[in-house]
Amino acid sequence: MRELQIIDNADVIVSAFKTALRNGDVDAREYARLLQFEKKLSTITKDKKIRDIALEEFSKYPEKEGEYKGVKWTYKNGSGRYGYEHSEEWQKLKEQEEKMGELRKQLEEKMKAAYKTNSTIVDEETGEVIPPATYTAYSDSISVK
Repeated sequence: MRELQIIDNADVIVSAFKTALRNGDVDAREYARLLQFEKKLSTITKDKKIRDIALEEFSKYPEKEGEYKGVKWTYKNGSGRYGYEHSEEWQKLKEQEEKMGELRKQLEEKMKAAYKTNSTIVDEETGEVIPPATYTAYSDSISVK
């Protein structure tokens, strides 16, 4: 299939693009097109029907690991999940956890407010001193639609 040539040549294409971009031979805004291409490619790997076809094919092989056209792969059986909701004790603890989470969120909001005023604040009802939150800025990003 001719369309799969891009997969076979992916390393060459990636290397050539990086070199061209670093050398200024390609408009850096092409990066946005790469993001869009990545998003489109991910629709293949996220497609449940396609995933099911691939899993069915891989499950046919007795070995759980292999290599195909230079790609090393591993087939793993799906893991399970435990359920605890039927336990009254678990439900009580979960409820307490949710209440504590809500209290934590309220404190976080107060700490954000203290950060925005650049000082500690005092809770008028309790007299509790609320320190400001710390803020860590992350790197800028580019997104595509």
